[in-house]
Amino acid sequence: MLRCMMLGLLALAAGTWLTATPAHAGRLDLQEGDHICIIGGGVADSMQHTGWLEVYLQSRFPQHRLVIRNLAVDGDEIDPAKRLRSEDFGTPDQWLAGSAPIPKPGDLKTKEFVRENRFKLVGTKADVIFAFFGSNEAHAGPAGLDAFAQQADAFIKHTRAQKYNGVDAPKLVMFSPIAHEDLGRPHWTDGKAHNANINLYADALQKVCEANGVAYVDLFTPTVEAYAKFAEPLTTDGIHPNDRGDREIARIIDEALFGAHPARDPKSLARLQQAVADKNFFWFHRYRATDGYSTYGGRAWLKFEPDQQSNYEVAQRELEYLDVKTANRDRRIWATAATLADPAAALPPVEDVGLPEFLPVKTNRPGPLPGGKHAFLSGQEAIAKMTVHSGMKVELVADEAKFPELVNPVAMSFDTKGRLWVAAWGSYPHWRPNEPMDDKILILEDTDGDGKTDRVKTFAGDLHNPIAFEFWGKGVIVSQTPGIVYLEDTDGDDVYDVKTRIVGGLDTADTHHASNSFTLDPAGAMYFQEGVFQHSQPETPWGPPVRVANGAVFRMEPRTGRLDLYTSYSFANPHGHAFDRWGDDVVVDGTMAAPYWGSAFSTRLDGMDKHANAPTVYKQRTRPCPGIEILSSPHFPKALQGNLLVGNVISFQGILQYAFKPKGESFPEAVEVEPILSSSDPNFRPADLEIGPDGALYFTDWQNPVIGHMQHNLRDPSRDRTHGRVYRVVMADAPLVKPVPIANRPVAEVVALLADPTDRVRYRARLELSGRPEAEVVPAVKAWLAKLDPAAAEFEHRRLEGLWTLRHFDHVDLPLLEAVLTARDPRSRTAGMRLLSTIHARVPNALDLVRRAAADESPRVRLEALRTATFLRVPEAVEAFAIANEFPSDRFMDYVKKESLRVLDPEFRRARETGQRLALATDAGRRYLYRSLTNDELAREPRSTPVYREMLLRGGLDERLRAEAIDALAKAEGTTPGKIISKAVASLDAGDGATESATVFELVRAALGRPAGEVAQLRTDLEKLTTSAKRPELRRIGYVSLMTIDAAAGDPVAKVWQLAVADPARLVDLVESLPLVSDPDVRTSLYDRIAPLVDASAAKEPQLGLPGRFVRIELTGSMRTLWLDEVEAYAGDTNLAPQGKATQKQAPAGPAADPRLVIDGRFDPKAAAPRAGTSPEDPWWEVDLGSLHPLSRIVVRHTSGILGDRLKNFRLVVLDDGRKEVFSVEAKADSSLEARFPLLSAAGRNAAAVRRAAFGALATVRGRETETFKRIAPFAKDGIERDAAIRALQQIPVSKWPAEEAAPLVDALIAAMKSASPEARSNDAGLAAWQFAETLTTLLPAAEGKARRKILADLGIRVVRIGTVYERMAYDKETIAVQAGKPVLFVLDNADVMPHNFVITKPGRMQAIGELAEAKAQNPAFAKQHFVPQSADIIAASTLMQPQASQRIMLNVPTEPGVYPYVCTYPGHWRRMFGAMYVVDDIEGYLADPAAYLAAHPLEIKDELLKDRRPRTEWTLADLQADIAAMEKGRSFVHGRELFRAASCISCHKMGDAGNAFGPELTKLDAAMTPVEIARHILEPSLRIDEKYRSSTLVTDDGRSITGLVVEETPTELALVENPVAKADPVRIRKNEIDERATSPVSIMPKGLLDKLTRDEVLDLIAYVAARGQESSCLFNPDGCPHRAAPAAK
Repeated sequence: MLRCMMLGLLALAAGTWLTATPAHAGRLDLQEGDHICIIGGGVADSMQHTGWLEVYLQSRFPQHRLVIRNLAVDGDEIDPAKRLRSEDFGTPDQWLAGSAPIPKPGDLKTKEFVRENRFKLVGTKADVIFAFFGSNEAHAGPAGLDAFAQQADAFIKHTRAQKYNGVDAPKLVMFSPIAHEDLGRPHWTDGKAHNANINLYADALQKVCEANGVAYVDLFTPTVEAYAKFAEPLTTDGIHPNDRGDREIARIIDEALFGAHPARDPKSLARLQQAVADKNFFWFHRYRATDGYSTYGGRAWLKFEPDQQSNYEVAQRELEYLDVKTANRDRRIWATAATLADPAAALPPVEDVGLPEFLPVKTNRPGPLPGGKHAFLSGQEAIAKMTVHSGMKVELVADEAKFPELVNPVAMSFDTKGRLWVAAWGSYPHWRPNEPMDDKILILEDTDGDGKTDRVKTFAGDLHNPIAFEFWGKGVIVSQTPGIVYLEDTDGDDVYDVKTRIVGGLDTADTHHASNSFTLDPAGAMYFQEGVFQHSQPETPWGPPVRVANGAVFRMEPRTGRLDLYTSYSFANPHGHAFDRWGDDVVVDGTMAAPYWGSAFSTRLDGMDKHANAPTVYKQRTRPCPGIEILSSPHFPKALQGNLLVGNVISFQGILQYAFKPKGESFPEAVEVEPILSSSDPNFRPADLEIGPDGALYFTDWQNPVIGHMQHNLRDPSRDRTHGRVYRVVMADAPLVKPVPIANRPVAEVVALLADPTDRVRYRARLELSGRPEAEVVPAVKAWLAKLDPAAAEFEHRRLEGLWTLRHFDHVDLPLLEAVLTARDPRSRTAGMRLLSTIHARVPNALDLVRRAAADESPRVRLEALRTATFLRVPEAVEAFAIANEFPSDRFMDYVKKESLRVLDPEFRRARETGQRLALATDAGRRYLYRSLTNDELAREPRSTPVYREMLLRGGLDERLRAEAIDALAKAEGTTPGKIISKAVASLDAGDGATESATVFELVRAALGRPAGEVAQLRTDLEKLTTSAKRPELRRIGYVSLMTIDAAAGDPVAKVWQLAVADPARLVDLVESLPLVSDPDVRTSLYDRIAPLVDASAAKEPQLGLPGRFVRIELTGSMRTLWLDEVEAYAGDTNLAPQGKATQKQAPAGPAADPRLVIDGRFDPKAAAPRAGTSPEDPWWEVDLGSLHPLSRIVVRHTSGILGDRLKNFRLVVLDDGRKEVFSVEAKADSSLEARFPLLSAAGRNAAAVRRAAFGALATVRGRETETFKRIAPFAKDGIERDAAIRALQQIPVSKWPAEEAAPLVDALIAAMKSASPEARSNDAGLAAWQFAETLTTLLPAAEGKARRKILADLGIRVVRIGTVYERMAYDKETIAVQAGKPVLFVLDNADVMPHNFVITKPGRMQAIGELAEAKAQNPAFAKQHFVPQSADIIAASTLMQPQASQRIMLNVPTEPGVYPYVCTYPGHWRRMFGAMYVVDDIEGYLADPAAYLAAHPLEIKDELLKDRRPRTEWTLADLQADIAAMEKGRSFVHGRELFRAASCISCHKMGDAGNAFGPELTKLDAAMTPVEIARHILEPSLRIDEKYRSSTLVTDDGRSITGLVVEETPTELALVENPVAKADPVRIRKNEIDERATSPVSIMPKGLLDKLTRDEVLDLIAYVAARGQESSCLFNPDGCPHRAAPAAK
């Protein structure tokens, strides 16, 4: 439908801005000096790269001096929530207004170098807005049309309500989407469906504009006509204009708004376009500044020594520089426009005046040379610092000495000609705007074949941040954040001459985290990844923008233009992606070097959901990783083929190596073997690696002393910009491989290389084919496939290669796919299933193929089938889960099952809720369906065997239905109902899920009415289950069931007791079944039999001592690391271990820690003590005591937290001198610092186990509590089984505790605590004993109880919890306080994504310790010390805590009061991550009033960095203002609402229907009242008081003074509320009793309401009030507020 342009007359407060003329319905009236802002998605974003719209506008209005700024971003939509930006990028309103405050002013040391309005010079302040929306939204189709219309209406109303220029509302022009161009490109979408939707959305937008009187320009109809008119394409991909298309769209817009364009000479317009493009270059790099997260986001506020200078100050000055550069080019545009009449005129020069000076930056990591310069070895000299794999050597290929352009080589790849290409990132971390932009892609040519570069060519020299590249077709795909470009050399001179932007909308938050690790899978898709901070939304011609935040891997098909998410995972910073020969891939999260199998964490997710906590390929030991490679080369030994090579650039600086070993799981196990190399050169940074055409392993060396974004200022002068190397690793005594010719060879010859055994040869063959004509390649591949020999060993792999290569060209050969899916080799079937996930829409029987594969004998195929099922988008796909779930599982499959259900189950349930008929084809699928039904729904289902089976074990089901199911199944199976019941109960033991005891009891009751023979048979079956079930809960349920059956025959207990006492393990089960018994008579009977087991007469200490010689500690499983600190083996009171000989399983790569250190008797729980560390597969440690000894106990000691973290479920074994096992125990590790194991005989251990079970069982029996307490108390008093006894006694209500038992128990416990170490008092058992004793004191007479509580207080351990702040390199507490000379337990939790430690130093020594740690950072031995220096100045230290790890540290606090620093000494952290520990003489006095205490007892702060780490007693606005001003997202509505109540706000204020009206109703606050103003009024209640709520002070005739709010007044009486927070009832006073009445200047609202809240709690409360109590407010939305000026919900 043809659509006219609607330009309604706007008669608003801003005035009428459209004027009618005879020739046009209306014209946009531009004024001199107007500022025009362009917003929208990909079409508008594309305009700035060619600039034709501005050319036309400036050409038409050469005297207007127009200022035009493009604020569009690829992927933007009209809904502000669909415009993803990284933290503090700035809201749309802020950019349009050219006004944004400093995001966190309180985090700046000084504001001297920054502007209060950081957007002051951007040149926006919009007078006119051109808005281009609708194309992305149209992908939602008719279903999204109403929402789009509503969003458009809201956008227009909001925009017209603003005064971005500070004077009046902006003139707004809305543009329809352009049409989607059919490029006629094979395998590319024709856009027809999209155009149908665009037409609908354009109509809707036009109607909204008409209703609002806003100008509307139709671009859809004219571009449809233009596509037909022009012979050449007008877009690059169907939706993004190319230069020609942008010029045509600009012409359409210009003529629609202003009529025919004035005649201009093409040369003049070209000159003007050159000026515009120059200006747009600087504007683009200002608006889309790379490293935004360090420029204005979270890392902008990091401060660095020596001057505490922040990134923000330095980077904002550079942005200001770009603003001035841009404004200067505006003037050149105006000057150029003034010369349009003269085609021969020269382009006026730029007068770059007013440029601000850059801020100088001092390094926080100076080198040893004069001026803080760093020392560098030459490329050749550096080889001597490398330790190389046995039999290998390293050779220099190229370095900066010969090729100065080889700087910071970040990525590398070999082309099909055998030439090495390298991306040189000289501008790292990003371009300095006072320098040329000249990052490069270089071609390194070895012209004589000696392995050394002879010539370097610059293929591209005008790049920015080329962090990754890959060959494809006839060119190169290059990362150019915020986009990806395709570069091609069309004339053969090895310099690109074609640049096409093929992906846009990628975020620029952090160049370290930007799109990287480009690689192609065997089927031709390219993958790239980005990390946390990034908020990307690239558009694609195939569907809506691909939106993702904070970490993802993208998948792109260069041939078809498809772009989607491979996985959205909670990465920190992924770097490294490689595919093996069968198409399995590994993705590495570079920050932690955490490796993941791609298929295991890439099930489909919808929207912005994230995967997290996936199982890893192996347990990494170091970090971070920049890149990986699969070793496949005949030059290297066969034993190394297929190994994973992993680069690492901090601590261990080199290339690690992992070998894969099948283990019967979905994926093989990876085990570290000898590293390829490592280097002691502190500047060595192996950044990328690849097997070369000659078979050698090539790698680049970034060669830089400073690499981290977070640890150093972005402009730290120690960031090197002159060095870079390339090396290769070769076998010392083996010839290199002759490179295989690939480039320009005949197609058939290249296709034949698909059979080559070397991965990179096949990879480069596919690259070569990608640039050859499809009409030649596809027939050649099919011909090659037809000639393959099915009997050949490699037949199935070669057939798979053919399938992959056809997919490269978007061909789907269904018979070939079926052959691959039914191959003998499960790796082939897996690869076929993985391929199916990308082409399922073109495979008619895709669901059937997935169902079949879900039942495959191979766990790997089953996993891939379940992953593929998530892409089918049909409710029946859940059947794949149901089928696979009935097979054995492993940790990878468990994860895939969990993640797949996140999409499969909702789709399944939606179908059920809408009544959709489900075509389930398997019993497994039907069982899944029945399990999803409610009991009522299940009862209504047509009866069938699967339905009856579900009824049989369904909890809470009507007993009549269960009986029906039992009878029906018995009939169907030709057996008795009793047998059905027995089988049902037995099946529960075989399952993995929880067992409902009620369901088992219902089954047993159902059997009791059966004939006696059936009941007897059931009892026999149940007795067998009770004595042999693997699940303890079923054994206990079995005993109760047996007693239920036996009760019908008389004595319910006699038979089961006889059964149980025959075996101590059975007796434990029976005793532990007591709490499940519901019949009080049975409970009593059983109680009376169990009670004697705990009589005091039976509580004699068993005789300790077993003959043993070898003490062994084992861990079972892969990826386990055994860490030990001290093991003691006692005979009586003598520790025999130091005289023994210690051994352990050695790690496969390099020496492990010395096992003898574990028995040296030097255990220190406060230090990072020596440890033994062993291999990650079934590790063990052992001490040989030399001969048999009567061992009484074994003690395992460790530094804080290691037992719980590294010794989980370890096994302790004692062997005699013939190595026969005499004692073993599975240790459930806890968080205490030691584990003690008394060596009892088997009888003694059994008796103790029964006794402990009896404690717990008897304590649950009500009615006999006092009796039970008296039975168990002697054990707690005498120390025999004390821990278990205390746990049981604490289950008994305190009211039932006999008072006469209290005094002796308390005294015994106090005596035990006095003799225990602080470590023992602080573990879980020690704390439980302390709490039990304290509760017992309440039963004593008052004076006695108080006296004992004082003793307990002195014995108690103060617990201090300290955590880390995610991504802020900070502890969550800036100060802590402890009592001098008393023990304290630190509980440490690392919630960050990077490792940290915790080190307490002497006062005044933090800097020295930090610098010592920094100096040792490159020493591998220092890493083994957990980066804790050996120094007498350290008084306590943790080990290195990995992310999400916890530790405990016990410290005997120094007796000398003072301010003691605590600091993280991990490399690069100490300057930011620290706090102050206040050691005081009177902790109670300090805690009562820290400020007053310190005033009376001043403590000198000897560490300069701790000067601002002081205790705070009340909140001030200065403390909070910066955080409140920056508050715009992610607050907690629930916490805010609860705090509104808890902080007593609700006592005086109404919020909606809740609260009282003693103060203003907060839902009706002035809309203009900002969160900062709200906070100011809460902190200063008397700042401004509404007369309606002003309090009064009354003086009565008896002299009383009463102040409060008058809530009611009659002629004779006043009703006044004095303190509504305490009491809302009014006091009534007769007027004749009042002598004086005055209005009070003090608010009735008390001060200090916030003082007990934490910072986050204050922010949540302020957000709740600012949102007027509305949960829908954007303040509670993780994506934040689109319009900061109006944070309240509407």
